[in-house]
Amino acid sequence: PGFSEKIEGKLSELEGIMQEKERLSSLKTGSEALKSSFNERLQQLDQNLNPDFLSRHQQQLQQYTGRIKTYQDQVNNVPETLEQKARGMEEVKAFERQKTAFSPYQEQMEQLGKEEYAKEQVVQKAKTMAKDHFAGQQEKLLAAQSRLTKLKKKMGKFSGGGLNGEKTKKENAMKGKTLGERLVFGGNFQLHPGEEVSLDISPALAYRWTKMFRLGLGGTYRTTFDEKERFFLSDENEVFGYRGFAEHEVYKGFFAHMEYERLKSGNGSAQNGAVGDANGDTWQNSALGGLGKRYKIRNKIKGNVTLLYNFLYDEHSLYNKPWNLRFGFELVGQGSKKQKKEETKKQ
Repeated sequence: PGFSEKIEGKLSELEGIMQEKERLSSLKTGSEALKSSFNERLQQLDQNLNPDFLSRHQQQLQQYTGRIKTYQDQVNNVPETLEQKARGMEEVKAFERQKTAFSPYQEQMEQLGKEEYAKEQVVQKAKTMAKDHFAGQQEKLLAAQSRLTKLKKKMGKFSGGGLNGEKTKKENAMKGKTLGERLVFGGNFQLHPGEEVSLDISPALAYRWTKMFRLGLGGTYRTTFDEKERFFLSDENEVFGYRGFAEHEVYKGFFAHMEYERLKSGNGSAQNGAVGDANGDTWQNSALGGLGKRYKIRNKIKGNVTLLYNFLYDEHSLYNKPWNLRFGFELVGQGSKKQKKEETKKQ
């Protein structure tokens, strides 16, 4: 028994020696690998540690050093920069406060630059002053306005007179009107009763020199109808002629009419004061004057009736009587829509 125990002890020591040998072998293998890696690293360092590599990394190091210095200066200047910005913010806030306080006045200054606003302000100021002046005197003011209205009505009856008696020049209402607006086309009809009924047809064209006064030209054609025979007489009994006239409105549609007329008859019936031509036709002169009245039919159409006296009438006249009654119409020219609007604004 003692011998077997010694053998087992030796075997155990041998086994320990074998394990230690294996551990040392593994350490040797690891050290060789480490040595190989270290040699490779040394070789890499030898390759990298050349002059170009060191120069390049030295330049980068200088750049980094410069940037660090710049950042350091900026950090040192931060308090001063913040102070300047704070001061600027205070100035901006002060300017904003001034601008806000000045904005109402700025709007007023802009409005004052406009002519319409300035006129409106003047009118409002005048109204305010008038109210202050006539405060408590409304009855006196109304009485004065009533007297002024009556005075204007009285003075309006006198043409060409002002409030102080001086003569005033009336503005021509036709000033600025076109030719088409001044021209008036119309005509008259006159019936001559008797055994032979005659009808005068007289177209006319007038030029409105002013609103009250007009000059015109016209023609006359007379045809005769025999009531017994029931037919129109021959051309020998027809009468032609022309005339010139002037009219002046007197009062509310009433007007004075003056006319000079020459009529030609082919039957030679008119002898006294007549002038014959080579064909045996007879010309006779007439001077007529009288009053007329215009009345409205439609917007552009007016009617008229005229009573005239022939100052050159005699027994051989082409008119049956010295007094002549005519009925007529006229087309009054009207302005453009633009002019109507302007006139409405003025009124």
